Amino acid sequence: MKEKLIVLDVETTGLQIPPRNGSCQQTHGQTTKPSSKEAVFDEILQLAIVNQDGEVLFYDSFAPLKIKAWPKAQAIHHISPEEVAEKQSFSARLEEIQGIIDRASLIVAYNAPFDLQFLEGQGVSLSKKPYACAMETFANGLIKRKRYGKTSAWRSLSTCANYFGLLNENPHNALADAQLTLACYKAMVNDARFCIRPQIWVGNETISMNEIIESTGLSH
Repeated sequence: MKEKLIVLDVETTGLQIPPRNGSCQQTHGQTTKPSSKEAVFDEILQLAIVNQDGEVLFYDSFAPLKIKAWPKAQAIHHISPEEVAEKQSFSARLEEIQGIIDRASLIVAYNAPFDLQFLEGQGVSLSKKPYACAMETFANGLIKRKRYGKTSAWRSLSTCANYFGLLNENPHNALADAQLTLACYKAMVNDARFCIRPQIWVGNETISMNEIIESTGLSH
């Protein structure tokens, strides 16, 4: 069954994003690369994907292949090496994950370039799949609300949720964050201050969010 829209979130061992294949070109913030000749990039520890109705399409954790400990990231998302030691690798679930991606008409994530580049780095093919960054949508909406005309600073998912009166009871859990991102995105799609600007990326090009609202069924 083809999904009109999916929302995803990843939790990782760190912020060193693996090389990507070029499908997602926009990056919020700085991307760093290891300086070692035998570079070891961070890996996905947890992935959640929900559809536009909030139904869980995928939610699981993975055992990293190269990274053995991630104390800084663990302090944030509380996923320990012991918790994922008996889990399958991401590559073992790749076919299942790819199938969900392929059936989606639009991908939404909060700081989408980060999540999508990690997915690409671990073998997921996005093949110029249309995607929307909820963090970008929120930042641009704040520009219109405040009438600044300058790029607004990126805001956290919690800040976005608080703005719309939404509660995140389990932050930095992939499933909780994916569901909260969906709620935030639905709120923004139905708010003219946020949906008026081009927000849907296809490669390096954008199309108006209004062109996809009806097809994804997110409007009231």
